[in-house]
Amino acid sequence: MSLLVGGLVGCGSGVDSSAGPGESSNLRVLSRLYVKYQASNQGVAPPDETAFKAFIQQTGQPILEAEHVADIAGLFISERDGEPYVIKYGSDKNSTIDHSVIGYERSGKDGTRVTCFDFGVLEALGEVEFNELVHP
Repeated sequence: MSLLVGGLVGCGSGVDSSAGPGESSNLRVLSRLYVKYQASNQGVAPPDETAFKAFIQQTGQPILEAEHVADIAGLFISERDGEPYVIKYGSDKNSTIDHSVIGYERSGKDGTRVTCFDFGVLEALGEVEFNELVHP
């Protein structure tokens, strides 16, 4: 399954390539690591950011090296809006976020928020579409 996920993350992400290279690279890398966490934990999401970062530190080096990422803390910051990503953790039991959403940009840029779905698919969503998924 991880081979399939790797292919989906890298191709057909849905992110507008005219936004500039690397503008969503942190969320793309986080999605790969999130899916790896779930694969290692019977499909369960990381319980919180601390546990997710510890997992990345312990087992994420191959992905970090392949993506040329040296700073794990910086990985959690959007290159587009400069704010920390909102990541859905297992401790978010009362969350209204659509079950397929892994994470998204807190504010976004130019009227869109890059949102990451299961299997690492990224999509730049307008506010109406975004709010339907996150605040139904």
